[in-house]
Amino acid sequence: MKLKPLFALLTAVAAAPAAAVVYSSGHGDIGIAYEDEPGEPPEFFLHNHVSENAVVDGATGTEAEFAAGDLTIQVPTSTMTTFPTDAFAAGSGISSGGSVWVLPQSQSVAASQNAPYLGFATEELAVGEWSMITFTLGSVTLNGVVQQPGDESFSAWDFDASGAPNFFLSSVDAGETNNNTITLPAGGEAHFNLGFSAPGDWGIEFTVAGTNIIDSSIGPQTQTGTFNFSVVPEPSSALLAALGGLALMRRRRS
Repeated sequence: MKLKPLFALLTAVAAAPAAAVVYSSGHGDIGIAYEDEPGEPPEFFLHNHVSENAVVDGATGTEAEFAAGDLTIQVPTSTMTTFPTDAFAAGSGISSGGSVWVLPQSQSVAASQNAPYLGFATEELAVGEWSMITFTLGSVTLNGVVQQPGDESFSAWDFDASGAPNFFLSSVDAGETNNNTITLPAGGEAHFNLGFSAPGDWGIEFTVAGTNIIDSSIGPQTQTGTFNFSVVPEPSSALLAALGGLALMRRRRS
């Protein structure tokens, strides 16, 4: 049997990116702005905002914005952990001992893991001009398949004073959250632990909404976008499977 086509397949599996631009570490936000540029229609703009210390396509030093879907946020192997108790099970669908990949709420932990320190931000909206801003979780996909309760899960949480998880977002049980929303004032920013129950390419949809309380001509605004996350196992499970098949073929022919 010729191995050249299989080698080409392995190369494609190893090299194929989830998207053209990859944000792999440093500070960034899922942000919202109201843009009213001359000659352009006004827009409530939901986007990825990366800071100068963020690593994007292997480089730092440039603050930039990307429309939702134009950037892949990498969740590296270093973020993989196991939940120590069943206290996490209701909000995440993962019981004690189950594996989870977590973008951390802590900036120092994110730096130690060489992982993105990702927040939610309303810093580009003028304080005093806007109502409270809500980010609401929508559909969650894994490798293009919409996840239902009982499937793989995405969740966001912080910890209360006793160390128990307090869920804000959950794709498996909205009842464990505040209606699957994160609410911030204009000019604000917040960070949470963002958990993924399996490796793969995730699409996380958010709808953001707010009302301009100063200018009635602007009034209520809303915008929906899907953000890409690539949860990376070590090594690539797809590559391991292909290499395992190659080794099996070699053994059978020997």
